[in-house]
Amino acid sequence: MAQKEKGVVENGLIIGIVVLAIVVIFAVGLPRWHKHAVNGSVSLPATLSGGFTRNAQADQQIAASVSSAKRTLGAGTDMALYLGAPSSQGQQEIIVEATRLPGQALLEAGMTYDRVGNSNCASETSSQGAEAICIRTNNDLTVQVTAADTTTASKYADEVYDDIDHKVF
Repeated sequence: MAQKEKGVVENGLIIGIVVLAIVVIFAVGLPRWHKHAVNGSVSLPATLSGGFTRNAQADQQIAASVSSAKRTLGAGTDMALYLGAPSSQGQQEIIVEATRLPGQALLEAGMTYDRVGNSNCASETSSQGAEAICIRTNNDLTVQVTAADTTTASKYADEVYDDIDHKVF
């Protein structure tokens, strides 16, 4: 009988150690994984739907700013200027910024605010033209797109957000 009780105690001890190891793995590993997910890299695509292409010259000009933002924020950050195909109305531009941090409020005097798709947008029309800024965010990713109108800005905020959010680290 003593031998049987000893086996039960040993099995219970082994099970306890395994459970404790699992708890330690989650207690130590999960926060590290979450930190990696939150502070992971962000890489914007080379192209967007509709024929928009990332401008390499602009990338070179803003490389120091993007690098500085990554160091200062301690999070993955990227910014790009996308150019559409030239047309009789000129060349359409879209600016995309993404960072692995929660979003901030977008408040600026003179802007009109709307919810467009999954994004919060602000727009303004002046004698120089129209501009819209749309932000889509969650707890660990913010994508901000500036375009000529809220429909375009929201469309590309969703496209880039979904592209980045589905990447595995």
